[in-house]
Amino acid sequence: MINITRSVRSLMLLLAMMMLTQVGWGQTTLFSDNFGTSRGSTYTAAAGVIGNDANWVISRSGTDWGAKIDGGRLDITNDASIQSNADGWGFGYQDINTISGWNTTLSSNTGTITWEFNMRQIRTDPSGFGLNSYGVAFVLASTNVTAATAGSGYAVVLGQSGTTDPIRLAHFNNGLQGTLTNIITSNTASLADFGADYISVRVTYIPSNNTWELFLRNDGSSSFTDPTSGTLTSQGTAVNSTYTSATGMRYVGGYWQGSTGSTQTAFFDNVYLKKTVTVPAAPTIGTITPGDGQLSVAFTAGSDGGSAITDYKWSVDGTNYTTRSGTSSPIVITGLTNGTAYTVRIRAVNAIGDGTVATAGSTATPRTTPAAPTITGITPGNNQLSVAFTAPSSNGGASITNYEYSINGGTDWVTPSPAVTTSPLLITGLTNGTTYDIQLRAVNSAGSGVASSTVQGTPVVPPPSGLLAFILRLQRRIPEPTSLGNCI
Repeated sequence: MINITRSVRSLMLLLAMMMLTQVGWGQTTLFSDNFGTSRGSTYTAAAGVIGNDANWVISRSGTDWGAKIDGGRLDITNDASIQSNADGWGFGYQDINTISGWNTTLSSNTGTITWEFNMRQIRTDPSGFGLNSYGVAFVLASTNVTAATAGSGYAVVLGQSGTTDPIRLAHFNNGLQGTLTNIITSNTASLADFGADYISVRVTYIPSNNTWELFLRNDGSSSFTDPTSGTLTSQGTAVNSTYTSATGMRYVGGYWQGSTGSTQTAFFDNVYLKKTVTVPAAPTIGTITPGDGQLSVAFTAGSDGGSAITDYKWSVDGTNYTTRSGTSSPIVITGLTNGTAYTVRIRAVNAIGDGTVATAGSTATPRTTPAAPTITGITPGNNQLSVAFTAPSSNGGASITNYEYSINGGTDWVTPSPAVTTSPLLITGLTNGTTYDIQLRAVNSAGSGVASSTVQGTPVVPPPSGLLAFILRLQRRIPEPTSLGNCI
């Protein structure tokens, strides 16, 4: 029966994970503690780490205030030692500045932030946060560990003047004893007045629109129930941005303040800080640089959706995507056909799945330099050569824009201007009677191509034509006189 139950639970978990993947979002736990490991059975009655814990710290005011982590919870008391009880407070906190995925400016986080925790204090009518009054709070985010009188932030608080004590989501300035302003006050049936009850709390915050929501459950008078299980009731939503853009929101933990009563204690348990994560936003495609059978795609990353980008995928047909490991720009796409135009698409990948697709604004065409042209004949002229040729068998995937020539077997190259794109190519400024080693090469947007084979040519003075040629021929036919007598 146990194995069947475990199988059903495993199947349900698998289905839930599949559903999260399908919708493109999920929730990741940035930090949690159920205080399951005792850090010492006696109270730490001085500011510093709590017991032998490496993460939880107590700051305090009052000679007998202290904290301990024991019995599966965090306790803060005004009666930590043999010293006389005194007015004061204690703040058992963690510094979450370096937790991966957390931004200490609340509004700069991506995805919904969720805090879940249990809290309780022992008084039936806690009087609030004035000096020497009893009040309990869980600090969601604060800029200072002197939580009573310094720093600003957000907290869930219990305790106020009068006989009714609702749970309140509030923001504060100059500590919890400074200016405390309610954002949401509990108001639903059986959740509008609390004394020494065990309470489950959930708070959500959406950075994109600064919307807060408070959820509560009264767990009764005997023990905590993990706030991640069962149902908590919403007490409403509110928009507040008073300190969401403040920097340094790095301290989270339980707070208890009071006076000189004997063994006045507050308890905290099952603390979670979570963030809803989504698939990444679309990257921005920049310059695409064509190469020989490849495209180099520069890009800038979009939002990671709250979970680190692990890979990128690319496609040139909009259907089939190939994973490129790594996250740096550019992505080099190989195995393409020169001369074929491609529409490039890329998308980022994180732990939730494939992100939104970015499509290049225009197509890109891989190309290389042209193959060699073929010289088919050279016609000499006066100080010039006319070079007939046929185009290369391949233009490299890009139109030929010019032909360059060499007259010394490829040592030096000349680029004609204006450009020559059709046969023949006329080379001028040569010396008659000098033999030249002629080569041609085609040029496209990728550069100069392969040189043709060498063909020699020699410029000469062309034979005379027309009347001049007739006179010269006539001169060659009339014999010169041998003496004056022959002329009489």
